[in-house]
Amino acid sequence: MPVAVSNTYKNTIINSHQMAVRVEVWNGTAFRGLVNPLDGNVSADNSKTVRRDAWISVGDPTLVPSKISDLLVPFTNELRIFRGAYLSGVNNVEYVPLGRFYITDVEIYDSHNVFNMRVSTQDYASRVADAKLQQDYVVQAGVAFPRAIRDLIQQQSPWVVFSGQFLNASTITTPTLTYFIGNDPWASAYEMSQMIGCELFFDVYGVCQLQPIPNPSYVAVSWTFQEGETNTLLYADKHLTKSDTFNHIIVIGSHPESDTSIRAEARDNDPSSPTWIGGPLGDKVRVVQDSSIKDQYQAQLVANAELQKGIGIAERLEITNIVNCMHDINDVIAVQRTRSKINDRYVIDGLSVPLTWNRAMTLSTRKRQFTS
Repeated sequence: MPVAVSNTYKNTIINSHQMAVRVEVWNGTAFRGLVNPLDGNVSADNSKTVRRDAWISVGDPTLVPSKISDLLVPFTNELRIFRGAYLSGVNNVEYVPLGRFYITDVEIYDSHNVFNMRVSTQDYASRVADAKLQQDYVVQAGVAFPRAIRDLIQQQSPWVVFSGQFLNASTITTPTLTYFIGNDPWASAYEMSQMIGCELFFDVYGVCQLQPIPNPSYVAVSWTFQEGETNTLLYADKHLTKSDTFNHIIVIGSHPESDTSIRAEARDNDPSSPTWIGGPLGDKVRVVQDSSIKDQYQAQLVANAELQKGIGIAERLEITNIVNCMHDINDVIAVQRTRSKINDRYVIDGLSVPLTWNRAMTLSTRKRQFTS
């Protein structure tokens, strides 16, 4: 869902305005200081296990880390990154959070007249992933999947904060699952979330979220790019393709606890959809075989979730626009561009936010359905 911003912020960014960037350094709950970046970028991609990453460029040689207590030493400290705007009519800045990130790498470039330090980061999922399993971990049969996911993460990373709705994401219970010593606990938890058709990720506030993959048909439009004086769209790259597009999902479950083979199907039966099973694309099938599926309900949920990921990507739209930090993954936006015959709703799959004034924001989107 969109990141919360004020109406004043929305009205400010559609006009000429001055941007602002703030990078805070924290160690746990302790604020360590501020860093003034020369450049940087924050990206999010819902196809990645670790959804968010960022980098900043620093020109101050006094910040080169040499001991564990230094601000930019990898692994121990985190960056909380914000971008905002000086608001219209008032003398203050509204900062919008872009994420919380652990420092993973620091690269220093030093020549006779140039110094630059690049600090690379990933969101909290990377720290969970680093806490590898120290012994085999068994998920007992009959545990609600959200609780099993939370317990696995919490055992390895007790510092993680979970959303209040985390345990309500699904009522499906687990089969017996075993994850082995040395396994990545985040990847294991992520795998369990896929078994129930859910997304597992850390949001921009560093809170761990588990939620069903949203159906864009029922998500309100968060922003409209419409031609005119206040349009923030700079240019659009429209791409029509049938690669990785499926409008018919068949899920086969063959868990040893089940006496019979389980089969569930989901089809795009919407005549107004670009991937309608009765339309030009035809019947394009993807078969998913998963031995962890133990009943019909779970199989159908996975089929429905896979269908939501597979339909609507017959048209992709890459948007370059004036930076608007309220956008987030799975937001639905409306875009109107007459010359390119663009006039529809699109789902955000990825985004890139620069931390400098001289680059624009990019959004990667897919189309859900044509206007009827």
